[in-house]
Amino acid sequence: MSSRRPEDAATREGVVRRSLRRFVASATLALVVVGVANIAVARVVSRDLAVRDAVDHGRSFATSISGSLLHEGLLRGDPVSGAALGELVDGHKRASSLVHVKVWAPDGTVLWADQAELRGRVFELEPEVERLFDSGDAVGHVTQLDRPEHVAGRTERQLLEVYAATTSPTGDRFLVESYWSAAQLEEHSWAGLAWIAPVSVGGLLVFALVVFPLASSLVRRVERVQGENSVLLQHSLDASDLERHRIVRDLHDGVMQDLHVLGYKLSLGADDDRVPSTAVDELVDRVRRISAALRSTMADLYPVDLESHGLAPAVVELAARAEEESGVRVTIDVDALDGQALPALRLSYRVIREGLRNVVRHAAASRADVRTWLEGDLVRVRVDDDGRGPGGGEGSGVHLGLALLRDTTGDVGGSLSVTRRPGGGTRLEATFPRDLAPA
Repeated sequence: MSSRRPEDAATREGVVRRSLRRFVASATLALVVVGVANIAVARVVSRDLAVRDAVDHGRSFATSISGSLLHEGLLRGDPVSGAALGELVDGHKRASSLVHVKVWAPDGTVLWADQAELRGRVFELEPEVERLFDSGDAVGHVTQLDRPEHVAGRTERQLLEVYAATTSPTGDRFLVESYWSAAQLEEHSWAGLAWIAPVSVGGLLVFALVVFPLASSLVRRVERVQGENSVLLQHSLDASDLERHRIVRDLHDGVMQDLHVLGYKLSLGADDDRVPSTAVDELVDRVRRISAALRSTMADLYPVDLESHGLAPAVVELAARAEEESGVRVTIDVDALDGQALPALRLSYRVIREGLRNVVRHAAASRADVRTWLEGDLVRVRVDDDGRGPGGGEGSGVHLGLALLRDTTGDVGGSLSVTRRPGGGTRLEATFPRDLAPA
């Protein structure tokens, strides 16, 4: 009789809990990724806001010096004009986050700079900056200290750089380049994080607090339902096992005994001259065939206990029946599956039984080979014969049996094939995982 092993329930519970752990790990990873992405987006947004504020400051500063300070004297290099502009810049530095200032002419000449070594030098302006002389607009970005005009400031920290076009009272177009401390960039970044993080990360945490207990509850429900289904299945299997045992016992104690008695009496009747010997021989042969068929049916209904005795004794019994019924000689090599799990042994037994049954009934073979082996995490089972080959004399019964067995192996992630054996005959081969779920 089949019995429910304690490790079967533990295995099922382990599968469910492993699935829960995978879900929690995946969800946690997703939360971390989304949280980091939100923080990255917040920093980008904060950076853009800081640059936008710097552009506004730079435009206002350019407007403030475009009155009396930017005029033809600055173009001529008048020291008085430069000194006045320097005083105004120093005042802005003390009162705001202004760090450096340059005033550009359209040809790329630095008309004035708070860093005296840059005054009068000529640099090639970027196309985007050159267009500002015509558009009168302003642009800003984080300082790129590798550009030539920043040679005097490469020891500085990261700054916000703003180019703002302005026009003097005489109609001359200038470009005021101002540099602003990046401290406001950090301020905006932290302010953005302080606003976005509680909303995004907090929302994700609330989601996790709702989903994780729900997932845990679902796991407990699945485990409970699996346990109930397992008990029902086990009861069904036990009832089926008991019924098969009863049928085998009734056949053995009833029909088989009657056939033995009938065969014995028929053999006695062979000595009676009044009964044709050929008729008696035919009856005796028929009784023997019926007895063999019943023994085969009894073995199929109640096979050898694979869990207690292993696969080899059961296959030896199948081979003996095949030789008795058809005279086929069977060689066996199934020791590779010693110690394997019971579900793998049961499926291997079914494959071998179906293979030898087809050899006896349809192959007209003189020899059959049964072999099993392990290939990584897979079990391979092969039944070869030297008979007429696939399709030779096969009826609907063999097709049905193979179709059912093919479905069974497919359900567990395996496969079953029937092909022509090299050298002639048929090869039935099945492949399936060695770690099958308990039946």
